[in-house]
Amino acid sequence: MKDEAIGFAAMRMTVTSMSKARSQVTGVMKSVSQFIEKRLKLKVNQDKSAVDYPTNRKFLGFSFYCIDGVSRIRVHPNHSKG
Repeated sequence: MKDEAIGFAAMRMTVTSMSKARSQVTGVMKSVSQFIEKRLKLKVNQDKSAVDYPTNRKFLGFSFYCIDGVSRIRVHPNHSKG
């Protein structure tokens, strides 16, 4: 019998949640993180997950901003091309 290596993939989730009220986002983030870790058996990457204003965060190379009450999307200024 030949020995075969069994591989597996580790997956980490980054949780991004946006709202005007910080208290709402904190509660949602906690609930979603618990669901991901307990029900889906995945790890939440706490280093990348945060509660912050959308203008301060980068998500998939993009960020959000607001002008005159209209939300817009743009390529994040710190996005590296590669």
